[in-house]
Amino acid sequence: MKGIARTGILRLAVEKGHSVITNAVIDDAMERFMPKYTSEATAALAEAVALERAKSQPISMCVKCGVTATESQPVACGVCGGTVFEIITREMIDRIAAVEGALTEETTYDGHKLKWTEESRRRSGR
Repeated sequence: MKGIARTGILRLAVEKGHSVITNAVIDDAMERFMPKYTSEATAALAEAVALERAKSQPISMCVKCGVTATESQPVACGVCGGTVFEIITREMIDRIAAVEGALTEETTYDGHKLKWTEESRRRSGR
């Protein structure tokens, strides 16, 4: 995926006559190749993955861009360069679930058990 994304960004930059790839060029590429809905869905998926990881171990999330760090004690965000991180713990996940409403468990087609908050069930039309 990284190679495909990189190629798309390079093609867009050349097409528009850019000699330097800046955040504006990347944002332009994101808008062109990832419609807003897809971008929002990707962000939601990334958040869900991060929250799932936080159930088993504390994770660090960049306060500036919301990306989770791959190492436990990050110095700088690999995406935006931010240096302030919030630690997400299992206890925080439990508090979020309590605020969003009761949890309903569902078994997926492959046997995994997932929990839905009331708010997520309403949003998904379930």
